[in-house]
Amino acid sequence: MKRSKKTLRVFALLFGIIGILVTLIFGIIGFRYFLVYNNREISYARIMEINHKEGYTVVRYTTNEQSYNRKLRMIDSSWYESGYITVIYDKNNPNKSFIKNQAITALSLTIVGIVFSIIGFIAYMMLRSYNKRKNYLLKKGKKIEAKIEKVSINNAIHFKGKNPYQIELSYTENGKEYTFIHKELWFDVNKVIEDNNLKTIEVCVDKKDYNNYYINLGKYGKNTNKNKNVKKRK
Repeated sequence: MKRSKKTLRVFALLFGIIGILVTLIFGIIGFRYFLVYNNREISYARIMEINHKEGYTVVRYTTNEQSYNRKLRMIDSSWYESGYITVIYDKNNPNKSFIKNQAITALSLTIVGIVFSIIGFIAYMMLRSYNKRKNYLLKKGKKIEAKIEKVSINNAIHFKGKNPYQIELSYTENGKEYTFIHKELWFDVNKVIEDNNLKTIEVCVDKKDYNNYYINLGKYGKNTNKNKNVKKRK
């Protein structure tokens, strides 16, 4: 919450990239399992070794009088040495095999990767869009001085044991009164008001739509985030 928008955009982008990498890695693994499954044969494999320290299990299965060892990078609590598990192998190449748990894990992580990618890139685009809107309003928006009506604590938002400040401003033009609200100020806005002896605060508004605005507290030495929830009263 306290990080700059640029830093948050970087984190969102990295989040999305990590999601793509997870999707690609486990998607490829899952696809390989799918190829094996299309030419599947089933065998009971004997558990030869369970290495808890390094996290793998070695199984052995036999087909056409030939034995194959398979090292599984997983351990199940129900497995025990000399026990048996079901192995699915490629009848054209019995050395290629997997168990259902591996396929389920690969599918689950692929889905997780897709979700990470979507969340990361949506967050990145939202932050990028916000930054473009902010810059547009700062450069080309109409600058007005809105009266400070109220500063309060926003109890609806909670982060790391803290609640942000909320500020409400009002402005009247041509008999219409507008209310501008900033709901997430992660610094003591009262101190900014007191230090600068403020009665009004600059708001950059879209000339065609006052619902699109930016409360410019940055000019007083602090950066702010989301500005929304405008109300218009006649």
